[in-house]
Amino acid sequence: METGKAKNRKKYISVVLIPHFNSRVRTFKFSSPYSKLITFASIFFLFQTAFIFTFARIYNENSLLKKNMTEISAVNEEQRNLLEEKIKEIDILVENNDKMNAAIENFMIKYQEISDTYIEDRLDNLKLNPSSRGMDRSFINDIDELKKLLDNLQKLNAVKSDKLEKLAETEKKLKDYMDSMPTLWPTTGEVSSQFGSRKDPIATWKKSFHTGLDIAADYGTDIKASASGKVIMAGRTEVYGNTIEIDHGHGITTFYGHASRLLVKEGQTVKKGEVIAKVGSTGRSTGSHLHFEIRINGNAVDPLEYLDD
Repeated sequence: METGKAKNRKKYISVVLIPHFNSRVRTFKFSSPYSKLITFASIFFLFQTAFIFTFARIYNENSLLKKNMTEISAVNEEQRNLLEEKIKEIDILVENNDKMNAAIENFMIKYQEISDTYIEDRLDNLKLNPSSRGMDRSFINDIDELKKLLDNLQKLNAVKSDKLEKLAETEKKLKDYMDSMPTLWPTTGEVSSQFGSRKDPIATWKKSFHTGLDIAADYGTDIKASASGKVIMAGRTEVYGNTIEIDHGHGITTFYGHASRLLVKEGQTVKKGEVIAKVGSTGRSTGSHLHFEIRINGNAVDPLEYLDD
């Protein structure tokens, strides 16, 4: 009998709920078929919940990735546009650089031709015929052109260029040539007696040949070297009093007379524009002035044909 009863007994799954707020305990019983269904439903729910969370996480990650990709794409587009602008700027710079190099190349040719040909020709003509330089103002005009050319070169030297570095020797040659030319007025004042025939102001008042310029100036006014060179005489003479003579090379010398005081010595090298003496009235003189001469191969020439206006 008991065996039969045991066979008729049903299997249950009990779920016990114990609340915290009261002491009543509830028990729910589920028969075996329902328990399997509940177990299956629970497992399915867990899997579904896990799937939803995983999907949500992947979706959020994809959304974030898509957002980042959009931002990166925008940055890349901006960089691409910037790069295109820079490429255009570089192209313009390259074009301008090519033009500049072409201009420098042309300038180099002209500059070297002047230095290597013009200077030699001028010096050769100067030695053969010193007075030929005094017939017109072409020589002074050419000197002015050389000065402008040298100024342009010095401006170009601010640009780093291999071509310009090769011109250093040529530039020095031109500068030395220009510095050796007596184009600087030796003092400030009025020309009181010019080069050429005149009446002797001290002795007989007869006509005599004046070999230089007399420049009237206040006593003690600076006397400057008209060109760079070497002092070959600094002393006193009977006619010109305190006197200086400077050798500038190429057969060119300058002569400064009647000084009140000499500031350089024989054998000293002086630069163009350097103060070498003070205006005075020593020697045979009727007043404070400078007697200035330019000599080429020992022959006096008219200084006005050489001095800058």
